[in-house]
Amino acid sequence: MGSVWEVWWCYDGWHSVADELERMLPPEYVLKRMDPSIPLHEQVQNAHVLIPTTGTVDKQAIDASPNLRLIAQPASGYCNIDVAAARARGIPITLAPGYNSQAVAEVALCMMLMLARRVDEARAAFQARLIGEPVGSTLHGKVLGIVGLGRVGKCLATAAKALGMEVMGTDSKSSREDLTSLLKRSHVVSLHVPLTSTTQGLIGAAELALMRPGAILINCARGPVVDKQG
Repeated sequence: MGSVWEVWWCYDGWHSVADELERMLPPEYVLKRMDPSIPLHEQVQNAHVLIPTTGTVDKQAIDASPNLRLIAQPASGYCNIDVAAARARGIPITLAPGYNSQAVAEVALCMMLMLARRVDEARAAFQARLIGEPVGSTLHGKVLGIVGLGRVGKCLATAAKALGMEVMGTDSKSSREDLTSLLKRSHVVSLHVPLTSTTQGLIGAAELALMRPGAILINCARGPVVDKQG
């Protein structure tokens, strides 16, 4: 390669990962890091590769990069990338599906345990020497509803079954009736779907009203999957 390629880290975060990438890059590639105080499109005019992570790569940034050859997303989600703008330029987008499936499933499991066992309340009770106060309920024998049986959902299902939970699940082929049944039966509902036009606002007031009193809702997907306004 005769010239140096600019690889842009498009997010002011994950600095340790960016540091590791910088150490791994061959000399003909140079890692550039965005300045969060300046719009991205004003910085990437000479970019050959954009790495969004959780930053936004919109049409303006793509159009401002005449040398752009690749958008490399080190994750499975791409809702923060203007796919249509990249496709119009013939710029490929690479993803890393499954790279953190087990980690996300463990976070969901941790949330389930913390909420079911009321860990925060238990810690406060113990600190106040209120020994014997109720400290939540067991998950064994309860029903877990997993909305999205992809890589993360399947990892969580395996872990939940090991705890003795009954597992229900829906995926992109499931009907609305399947989701309704899951919401009605589950003691815990865990969301693991990509953010699309179909899944945006998937859970709203009507769906929450179907759930058991005291049921737990966990969202390890994207925020807009839950309609907080209604």
